[in-house]
Amino acid sequence: GRTNKEVDYRTDYYTLGLLLYKMVVGSHPFHQDLKERSKLTHAHIAKNPTEAHTVDSKIPKTLSNIISKLLSKNAEERYQSEFGIAWDLKMCVDDIYAGVSSSLSKEIGRKDIRSTFKIAPKLYGREKEISQLLRCFDNVREGVFPCKLELVSGFSGVGKTCLIREVLNPLSKCQGYFASGKIDQFNRDIPYSALLSAFRQLMKLILTESEVKISQWKEKMEKCLGNRGKVIIDVVPEVELIMGSQPEVPVLSATENSARFKSTFCDFIDVFSGENPLVLFLDDLQWADSPTFSLLEMVLCREETKNLMIIGAFRDNEVDEFHPLSVMIKTLEGKDKTEVISLPNLQIRSIAQMIGDTLSCETEEALPLSEIILEKTSGNPFFVSAFLTKLYQDGHLIFESIKGKWIWDAEEVRKLDISENVVQMMSNRIQKLSKETRNLLSIAAAIGNHFDLSLLSKVTNTDEMSILSFIEPAISEELVLFKENSSSVREESMMRFRHDKIQQAAYELLSVESRPQIHHNIGRQLLKTIKADELDHKLFEILAHYMVGQSLITDRDEKLSLAILLEKASNKAKLS
Repeated sequence: GRTNKEVDYRTDYYTLGLLLYKMVVGSHPFHQDLKERSKLTHAHIAKNPTEAHTVDSKIPKTLSNIISKLLSKNAEERYQSEFGIAWDLKMCVDDIYAGVSSSLSKEIGRKDIRSTFKIAPKLYGREKEISQLLRCFDNVREGVFPCKLELVSGFSGVGKTCLIREVLNPLSKCQGYFASGKIDQFNRDIPYSALLSAFRQLMKLILTESEVKISQWKEKMEKCLGNRGKVIIDVVPEVELIMGSQPEVPVLSATENSARFKSTFCDFIDVFSGENPLVLFLDDLQWADSPTFSLLEMVLCREETKNLMIIGAFRDNEVDEFHPLSVMIKTLEGKDKTEVISLPNLQIRSIAQMIGDTLSCETEEALPLSEIILEKTSGNPFFVSAFLTKLYQDGHLIFESIKGKWIWDAEEVRKLDISENVVQMMSNRIQKLSKETRNLLSIAAAIGNHFDLSLLSKVTNTDEMSILSFIEPAISEELVLFKENSSSVREESMMRFRHDKIQQAAYELLSVESRPQIHHNIGRQLLKTIKADELDHKLFEILAHYMVGQSLITDRDEKLSLAILLEKASNKAKLS
């Protein structure tokens, strides 16, 4: 808990390092801290022991290095397999018998191959697309274009989101700001949801800055927004923590309200894109509402917009020529405000590199298996990862400890079937989990792509410790992940599904008959626990759940509450 790290088999390697240290040195590496448990715990977490050969010069330096590697605080820096440990220890023993000087240090870890299966967390075959995104950012930053919409299209699972997240590190080094928003497939009717989510994230980041910096942001907002601050606070409540309470704005007609909202939001964007570049990432634009596209077009086409790069991802197979996104693209292309990067499936070489990194073998050795996987998955990265995982789970990929390598039977793999339905494949993976875990994932999917563990606890009437225990297998399977904020800090109570198709597969495990009750419960709990100043922002989300379960609402008071919420939502929609 203190290190925020999972316990796995490499913990045993640390223990082996402790035993070897005591055997060769004659004392515990933290012997001075043995009397106080708190000090000993701190030592194991934070202190590096004195190297064995420094304590006793007679101890071979190679052996000392082996022990130090075993005692690394970071599990990724320890040995990854017992084969690698055994190989290096044997090398050390052979040197001792051969009379090699103890001061001579040999390279260790050359035969250390990970014996546990884990898909290499890298992006493959996307060098051209990464370069294109970074070039666009440089052009915006240097003023070649004042602003640009860079769209990434492709089928589900082709790696659009992964590609965009890959360029975040280079972008974050340029003293600009980055924020992201995603449209949830089951709550897609919420107006401007991705844009508002991105700016709420940006406000939370700004609120972590110094008081002097926050004061500067307040001045900028007051200058750009004037007496219209309440327009933004109504949709991005965190702005009030920076600007303070703002006066109400005059009530206008629906058309005038919409025009005021759009012009105010454009000015609001100018606050953050004036000096340093602002990058916004909007995911799953195929599900966005028409007002979002109208606002994006207005932002990108106005002369005042500077230093702004918007990156959008969408599934081109779900967007026809009449889709609002297609209409916007056509308009913006004529003004040189956008370009579309079409993301293809992986080629055989890229798949071989992925397999080589995952199974610790040379790319050439992985080519025969890559050819079979390409044939069965068409090179879709999500399918490739899922199929490799299935091969391991079904015993077709085996780590041979004696040989120190992964082995497989290519002909057996060739005979296997793979579902063309990725949802069915994900569903099969979920079905292998316990009943409790499956039920939790299904209800979490009903909450949304991102879900709060405390809300899940209340909806299921299960304590949070049990929730974490039941959901741990899904985390291990990388079906769900802890959500990261814009500073790449893990938010302990928030989780997200790794992919929309996983969320869809989990949701479809719910019977059609049970869904209204579940959504009704989610809506009730959201309304019950939400803070007063959060209601405006969560209003459409709450109502989306209530409307699925509206047939179950029989209580007069609850019907009246729902009617008030619907009226409030109607007025809010008119203001936008």
